[in-house]
Amino acid sequence: MDLRTLQKRAGSTSLRAVSSTGEPAAKPEEPPRPEEPSRPDARLTAAAGAAGIGLWEIDLVADRASWLGDWCERLSLDPCEGARHVERWTARVHPDDVGELARRLDAHLAGALEAFYEVEYRIRDSAGHWRWLLERGRVTERAPDGAAQRVAGIRMDIEARKEAEQALLGSRKRLEVALESARGGLWDLDVEAGEPRHADFFHRLLGIEGTQREAPQLWSSRIHPDDGPRVREAMQRTIDGATQLYEAEYRLRHSDGAWRWVLDRGRALERDDSGRARRLVGFIIEIPDPHGLEREIIAISSREQQRIGNDLHDGLGQDLTGIALMLRGIGAQLRREGSAVCGDIEDVIGLVNVAIGNTRALARGLSPVSAERDGLAAALQALAARATERYGIPVTFEARLARSPPLDETAATHLYRIAQEALTNALRHSLATAVTILLAASAGEVQLQVTDNGCGFSSAALERSDGLGLKIMRQRAQMLGGSLACTNGQAGGATVRCTYPLGRSSP
Repeated sequence: MDLRTLQKRAGSTSLRAVSSTGEPAAKPEEPPRPEEPSRPDARLTAAAGAAGIGLWEIDLVADRASWLGDWCERLSLDPCEGARHVERWTARVHPDDVGELARRLDAHLAGALEAFYEVEYRIRDSAGHWRWLLERGRVTERAPDGAAQRVAGIRMDIEARKEAEQALLGSRKRLEVALESARGGLWDLDVEAGEPRHADFFHRLLGIEGTQREAPQLWSSRIHPDDGPRVREAMQRTIDGATQLYEAEYRLRHSDGAWRWVLDRGRALERDDSGRARRLVGFIIEIPDPHGLEREIIAISSREQQRIGNDLHDGLGQDLTGIALMLRGIGAQLRREGSAVCGDIEDVIGLVNVAIGNTRALARGLSPVSAERDGLAAALQALAARATERYGIPVTFEARLARSPPLDETAATHLYRIAQEALTNALRHSLATAVTILLAASAGEVQLQVTDNGCGFSSAALERSDGLGLKIMRQRAQMLGGSLACTNGQAGGATVRCTYPLGRSSP
């Protein structure tokens, strides 16, 4: 049964739209209409407009359609006012979508869809562009014989959502091609079995041949010892349902003894009633050393900070100093002449001096360690003093040095930044009332230690060690060829300790 037949059954041969004010256009031959229902109040109009919803109602018996508000006009759509609203509206629907729209609407009007009908389709706007809409409606009044007499519903603009869906689909296709080009491999893990089954790529990646492929614990036995706990913890969290996506970067041992970096990702395919995964599937791909780029970025950042600090100190700082000297000369001349603006000149000189101080402070922050400022020990002493003044918490610096360690400026800056990050974390997050910075040197190594009396590290923080600040501190220590350790004290508090072997050139 088509729309025209349904309309005839309802006692109407055509539909006529009304304007957004709700007043129908005059039509002399039209028979008297039943009393029009009361209009929604202003609050409903405002709410629908704010939500981007177009509300409509079609009176099949009286052959008229009405809109609430100016939704069509805001989307540059013809509201199809006048007679034959449905016919004229559907004439603007995309040819590929009009059949589904008519099918669902007809089925609902005929009573096949009891609750409501819903359909997405494209319609041409006044500029000739296709716009995606979501239409949802339901019959609100039927005759005793079941014929639909009145239908109401909403229409929504879903163009943005459709564009996002298309973009996502395109990205997914590109990702599939990229993964194939990157020589990646799939894996499948039966949680009860405990060891994933990998595609051939995994065996080729690690040079595993013949009967070696059947060896027990083939995957877990080849994970680098330093990476194993972190990888197993990440996978267990996904199995337990704490995270939806398993992801880890780690090293696998090749048959020739070399280590290969891989990126491993997976997701639960099946879960039991408690939410625990029964099966995981994922993808593994070989990647370059992920920390090489991080180390290079940190090195570049440090060099740029030093350069900018030097430029500020030697450039802007010197320029401001020259301006201050010139102003003092002008001020002296004006005082000899008895000018009334001498006071103003002194005020300007004061402002310039403040700017000079700020510039020097900024330069020290960007390039905190240099031979001209007595090296790392003096920089750490100044750091402790500034922190005490800023936070109101006593921060002490202790140097156990027979003589200044032979550090170049880059290595000293890395150690300073580690101390700065550890100190900031202690002052902001540990609830500490005292912090100590220790710089010590013994045979062959330098040790930097930041200790507080606060609440210490949580067990999760110590196990995962994935905070951004901690990762950067570790990278700085690795760039020095050293190590970083975070521990909790037996009596409370926490310690961050960096050990740097002397005699190694920094990058």
